[in-house]
Amino acid sequence: MIDKVRHYIQLHHMLTKGSRVVMGISGGADSTAMFLLLLQLREEYALSLYVVHINHGIRPEAAVDAEYVRRISDKNGIPFYLYEADIPSLARQQQKSEEEMGREYRYQCFYEVMEKTGADTLAVAHHMGDQAETVLFHMVRGTDLTGLRGILPVQTEPVKIIRPLLCCEKEELIDWLEAQQVVWQEDITNKENIYMRNKLRNEVMPLLEQVNSRAVSHLAALADTAAEYHAFFCDCVQEYIAENVCIIKEDTGVAGEIKRKSLLSEKQIFAKAVIYEMLSKVCGSKKDLTKEHVQAVYGLLENQSGKKISLPYGTEAIISYEKLQIRKSLEQGETILWKEPVFPPGYFGVDRGEETDFCRTVEMPFAGRLQLDWIETQKLSVHQRENLLFYAKKSKNSYTKFFDCDTIKDTLYIRMVEKGDYIVINEQGGTKKLSRYFIDTKVPRDQRENTIVLAADSEVLWIVGGRRSERFKVKDDTEYILKVTYEGESDDESG
Repeated sequence: MIDKVRHYIQLHHMLTKGSRVVMGISGGADSTAMFLLLLQLREEYALSLYVVHINHGIRPEAAVDAEYVRRISDKNGIPFYLYEADIPSLARQQQKSEEEMGREYRYQCFYEVMEKTGADTLAVAHHMGDQAETVLFHMVRGTDLTGLRGILPVQTEPVKIIRPLLCCEKEELIDWLEAQQVVWQEDITNKENIYMRNKLRNEVMPLLEQVNSRAVSHLAALADTAAEYHAFFCDCVQEYIAENVCIIKEDTGVAGEIKRKSLLSEKQIFAKAVIYEMLSKVCGSKKDLTKEHVQAVYGLLENQSGKKISLPYGTEAIISYEKLQIRKSLEQGETILWKEPVFPPGYFGVDRGEETDFCRTVEMPFAGRLQLDWIETQKLSVHQRENLLFYAKKSKNSYTKFFDCDTIKDTLYIRMVEKGDYIVINEQGGTKKLSRYFIDTKVPRDQRENTIVLAADSEVLWIVGGRRSERFKVKDDTEYILKVTYEGESDDESG
């Protein structure tokens, strides 16, 4: 038995040298076997062991169980922690079943002892029969590949939990204990069919074993296979997300974006798995995310731009032209208004004597900053002026623009887009409303209001990071030049 359990522990990397392990010990056959097996491995792995026993306040003989567990712990020099609670009363107060309440309380106690002792691992005594029952329980309640995995040998959240007996059947453990002449405490409630799991254990499993005597091991094997397929599938999903999904950090949280054609080209089951992972990243939890939510988002992929649905945790999914976005919802009517004056009217025509330039940095409301440099070209050397004019007229840099200030007659602002804004789109002076420009260039609706522009009155000189006006271009006789450079958080000057 010890060799079988040791191999299973090694196979799933359950223990390392010096592990500090809290053991949940009820005193029944399963947990007593785990106690003795880990005790035999204590020296080999240099383990620090701690025992936790829970009295649920359900059975009169529970005190006898507690004393038994205390005695075997003291005999082997292992610290013992006893917790007692009236689980039936707590269950009524919190409107939960006794089974659910008992589990919550047990794990709360386990975590508390782990924190007290600095333990890094929790060991619980689920065996192959528990695995078979769990798979059946998930199947009858409705599940998918995730549920078919049953109980995992190792769980890492919220703490590391190991189940070293999942490779053993109940009968094996009892035979081994009897061979060791070890007694244990029998919980008589295990024979009562008041809990669903007891009904599965006492009524359903015996019927299945009449069909096939190895029903338990076959169901456990199914769980192992499902776990392998699930791990492979999840790896494929994560690789796809890394290559195709853009995760953006916003002030309101995390947002995810992907080309909808990319998702629609995948098998539906795979696309839905990607959507589920995107949802969990944006929501920060998987608890309240259902198949219905995933299906609703998947259904959006065929809809026109602008269509959106509300989701749990204050999030929403929206189709923005050719992309699916999942993000935190903007509250109704929420807008950000920002307007920063740069230069007043006539500023560039004033004689400033010895002052030859002007520098200013303006922090943007979302991210990055604008660096503004005002240059009086007549006070430069001939060589400096020629180089500046050449670069100003020929530069294709999307993040640095030059403007002829001689013709700016109104106050210059860096601001959000406003109603009525327009931009000159050709050298003949033709204009286009910015609202129309955004539609033509497929700028997502939610991004339009947050676009920053450099503007004089309603005329836009530059959509920062994007198109600039065909007016205000630097000429050979330009006297005053405004150089504007956008610097993002990463100071990326590419464009």
